[in-house]
Amino acid sequence: MPALARGKRTRIRHIAGDKYLVPSQTVSGGVHIVDPVEATCSCPDHEDRGVRCKHLWAIAYFRNELAEPDGVAPVSEVSRPTYPQDWPACNTAQCEEKERAQILLHAPCEGIGQPEQKMGRPRLLLRDAVYCATMKVYGTMSGRRSTTDLRACEENGLVTRAPSYNSLFRAMERPDLTPLLKTLIEEFATPLKAIERSYAVDGTGFATSTYARWLDHKYGEEKKVQRWVKAHAMIGTQTNIGTAVEVTEGFVNDSPMFIPLVQRTAGSGFTIQDVSADKAYLSHTTSPPWSAWAASRTSRSRATPDRRAQQRGSGFITCIRCTRTTS
Repeated sequence: MPALARGKRTRIRHIAGDKYLVPSQTVSGGVHIVDPVEATCSCPDHEDRGVRCKHLWAIAYFRNELAEPDGVAPVSEVSRPTYPQDWPACNTAQCEEKERAQILLHAPCEGIGQPEQKMGRPRLLLRDAVYCATMKVYGTMSGRRSTTDLRACEENGLVTRAPSYNSLFRAMERPDLTPLLKTLIEEFATPLKAIERSYAVDGTGFATSTYARWLDHKYGEEKKVQRWVKAHAMIGTQTNIGTAVEVTEGFVNDSPMFIPLVQRTAGSGFTIQDVSADKAYLSHTTSPPWSAWAASRTSRSRATPDRRAQQRGSGFITCIRCTRTTS
């Protein structure tokens, strides 16, 4: 049972000797004691019928037992891979991460111009608004708790004036900051355009603090659902750098965002050889050959039951390979 072993690999535990604990698939929290040497298991299936149950098969897969032509079955335990870590460098990087992030963010924000103001009180500089909003989100703290960090940035000359938390909240609600933030993402990725060749596209949702409410007439009660937005991003698979991003409403489909993300990445000077995405990005616009393939897979009139079962279990990843360099 490779599926059981793969799905429960992190929960299969060695007890002592040749005995293992294998989680039950039918009873939540239940486990069975398996002895692969004696070929015994504590599950009802093995005790009642005396056959080789799925838990014994899972242990055989877990232990990577391979039968040789001469009948010998060598056993090689599956060892968890480990990777060397330069802990002094890791500790130094984490201790200096925030300070370096503040310095790296300063230079791109300095290039943001300030709209002309002819009357009224002096407004918060646009570059300070972008800088402080970015550092607030980076610090993962509330606006009030981020105030001390923003004041430290002002003392270090990274911003002209640290805004109050209310001014910061109002700045984060401004729609004209969205293109500036997207441009910052692209500028930070530009130095890596000589490295990246392969990319992956996907979308993820972010919940907001607002709710949509309505009265359900059938049940006579008020219901609500949390509103959320969706971020569609294109990521370089070599360095995990974000090359392009689009933020939409939560109900927007993935496939219409594929071409804009590819175009923005190519427009920044990146060389695109192939792009990986799931089947949500299949459409006649993005990839006609793959769309025809998907359409043929959904045809039930010509598919046998065995063929439909095979279709349901394959084709989760789409790889669109470009035949020429995108410019």
